[in-house]
Amino acid sequence: MSVEKCNNHVILTVERTEQTTRECWLVENQVGLEALNGFTEENGLLSDDAEFSVL
Repeated sequence: MSVEKCNNHVILTVERTEQTTRECWLVENQVGLEALNGFTEENGLLSDDAEFSVL
């Protein structure tokens, strides 16, 4: 295998790994993301409301 082909193989492997990692993260955090989105829809952004004293 040439160096160029080897490098291309490594790059593709890393890209696939990164994609898989992103997909797994989304699956693992879906419930939390949906809860945060629901909270934001009902209450607005934390940074937009003095009531939360975030900033």
